[in-house]
Amino acid sequence: MNLETRGICYISVDKKRKSNDIVLNILALVDKRVGKKRILSMSAKMKLKHPVVQYFYELRRDHCDVILGQKIS
Repeated sequence: MNLETRGICYISVDKKRKSNDIVLNILALVDKRVGKKRILSMSAKMKLKHPVVQYFYELRRDHCDVILGQKIS
């Protein structure tokens, strides 16, 4: 892992999420520090993100739905 890659690991989840960088947005979504409540509360803002970020959001949201035992439409 090079120094640049290691630096990405230390960026806060909120900074990754609010960034205009697609890769950082995706990293924020798959970060284990992001819980079910935060994922479910991101729904409105995800509509403004790049389609690839929306795809990863839907994957993560669906994973939360499976854990919660319910399906959100």
